[in-house]
Amino acid sequence: FALRGSDVNLVDLSRRYVQMSAHDSESKNRMSALGETADIAFALANDPDANLGQEELAQLFGKGQATISRWLKDRRTSRGRHAQ
Repeated sequence: FALRGSDVNLVDLSRRYVQMSAHDSESKNRMSALGETADIAFALANDPDANLGQEELAQLFGKGQATISRWLKDRRTSRGRHAQ
């Protein structure tokens, strides 16, 4: 994303905003925003309201689709291990 002629990572910008915000410091959304980028991608990929595919997530995070695919696979695998 571009903002006033410079490249801005929307996720990093959002994370900084949440860190500086005094509102709802204990909310689940705030904690997600402060979590790992791959965890945020996994949450968005599995949110039916977000309706984001891997290509859209790749654009959002400034990564390649292969990276997003790997993140999602890693998170599914790790969550499967925790469920056992």
